[in-house]
Amino acid sequence: RRRLKKVLKAKPCFCVVAFGTNDFFVGAAPGALEENLSAILDGLAACRIQPVLAGAGCLAEFGEEYKREFDAVFPLVAARYQAPLLPDLLGTYLRDPAKTLIDQLHPNEHGVRSMVRALAPVVAEVLRKLD
Repeated sequence: RRRLKKVLKAKPCFCVVAFGTNDFFVGAAPGALEENLSAILDGLAACRIQPVLAGAGCLAEFGEEYKREFDAVFPLVAARYQAPLLPDLLGTYLRDPAKTLIDQLHPNEHGVRSMVRALAPVVAEVLRKLD
């Protein structure tokens, strides 16, 4: 939410909202995640900016019930706002040592390339519709 004003000021035609990883790492309630995502997408909608939602699949280590509730937020919000969705941006690189930094959490150059490859067709479709 804090960064939304800067995004709106730039007046983009679309915005990739990549969100959620830190939320499950700190154990944030899925309802809070939904509320924050909705606030961001409401702000984009008010300025007629097309959102692209890039979710973060919760890791199994956080518990089956929490994972199920957390992972359900992204498709729900995407449907509500008719936003294209890449459900699990983390899944494009996480757990692959060739694609992560030494912390095995953050993407290295290869991990970033994997994320871009996964997002590219979603963004391309948005751009086609905007033309």
